[in-house]
Amino acid sequence: MNNTIKSIIASTFLFASINAGIETQKTYLQTRPFLSNLPMELTTWHTQINKMKHKKWGGSFQAVPFYQESQNEYDLGKYFGYHANTVNEDRDYINVSEAVYDNIDPRNVIHNSADSAALKATGKFFLEPKQKTFGVRLDYNHNFKRFYARISTPITSVKSGINPKTAGTLTNITAGEGAGQNIMDYFNGDFQETTVGSTNLQDKLLYAKIGGNHDKTNFGDVKLALGYNFYKHKSNFFKLGLDFTIPTGNDAKAEWLFEPINGNGGYWALGAAFDSRFRLAKNAHRKIHFMLAGHAEYLFENTEKRVVGLKDYITGHPKLRLAHYMLAGEDAKYALFPAANILAQDLKIKPGFQLEGLAGFSVTAKNVVFDIGYNIYYKEKENVKQKNAWEDNKYALADTDFDSTVQFDPAANYVNGASGAINSANIDLDAATSPSALTNKVYAGFGYCFNECKTPLMLAVGTSYEFVNGNEALENFEIYGKLGISF
Repeated sequence: MNNTIKSIIASTFLFASINAGIETQKTYLQTRPFLSNLPMELTTWHTQINKMKHKKWGGSFQAVPFYQESQNEYDLGKYFGYHANTVNEDRDYINVSEAVYDNIDPRNVIHNSADSAALKATGKFFLEPKQKTFGVRLDYNHNFKRFYARISTPITSVKSGINPKTAGTLTNITAGEGAGQNIMDYFNGDFQETTVGSTNLQDKLLYAKIGGNHDKTNFGDVKLALGYNFYKHKSNFFKLGLDFTIPTGNDAKAEWLFEPINGNGGYWALGAAFDSRFRLAKNAHRKIHFMLAGHAEYLFENTEKRVVGLKDYITGHPKLRLAHYMLAGEDAKYALFPAANILAQDLKIKPGFQLEGLAGFSVTAKNVVFDIGYNIYYKEKENVKQKNAWEDNKYALADTDFDSTVQFDPAANYVNGASGAINSANIDLDAATSPSALTNKVYAGFGYCFNECKTPLMLAVGTSYEFVNGNEALENFEIYGKLGISF
């Protein structure tokens, strides 16, 4: 365990640059939990929870309304896109076409056994994933001489989606049950062919759907903390604490490719934190302090539904690009279906360690408080295992010439270039694994504390920008306000 912790710390603070890189051919991204935000928690409020003067009971409460919006949709498009082997590039778009290298053949998404022009839906669209979140964070701190207890929870409304942007014209289908529809209808989960006797029977896409934005409103976890102030001299202090996170947000369901998640994804967590402040200068008008804080937590295993990929299934494709959108068949069944419908699996996910640190300066002039600083966040790569064993010799990606008036045979009707059925050795868990992530944030806060009041009040505003060298996390800006009371 000690070696693991040392390795995480070293990789976070000493070798941060190795985390820079482009991830691609992924189906899931775990974003930073909203409670892992020391700047939002501590700016201005740190003067209240560590100021006993005027407090009769030792309690301090703050409500923090906030808004956050991601900024790196181009890089996130590559995350959910794919690597084009022929031209050696990571693509943030999907091209359904017969005439372009590293494309998706129209017959791999719309069943067309006779290669009829009327059933060919073609077109290109860019992936521009974006997340917008607004809500309110609630914190209550209670001081018991040197001990303190704290409870925190955010109420958040998360809106996220792939936001596909069409490039050029999408060709419509002109025959069959799907006449008038195009490839976006397929990726939205609206296309099917159920006409009895059809040679092109096809079910709807049920998982990893792309279209539209989707929102979820919920409590984003509850964190309970207990700590002790080991050093306290005038305005200087050093605290250590333990905390426990109760998941109250939603789990991943895999219906949408970039689904909204409240909280940390549904994981119980155990953490430890420190908080410190040291005076650097003081005169009759102002005080300058240096603040240093950190938090480490371990997220325990939970089960989520995510879409896995395929590897070593088609010759020349160690990782088969966008395999979940290619049509597949099941032994002794007639209709084909998008492979995502079977590649959506219950997985045992262990997120492991997450670390956060804060270093900043605080300037107070009577009742005015100004904060500025830096925040770092790191999470290790998830450990992912299948919950249920894959059933071999049951499914295969389908040959485009398959006639759905006969039963599908995975040993005979498989796609060109494959060797037969999809077996357990072909399941690519990495596609569903959220990678390690390292982000950097700069922040500033401005507040006013009415400390002359018998029941002090606090008003504040703050902002931050979080950036990442690769594309394994959201790059975003946020703004927030604060209203607090101490008693």
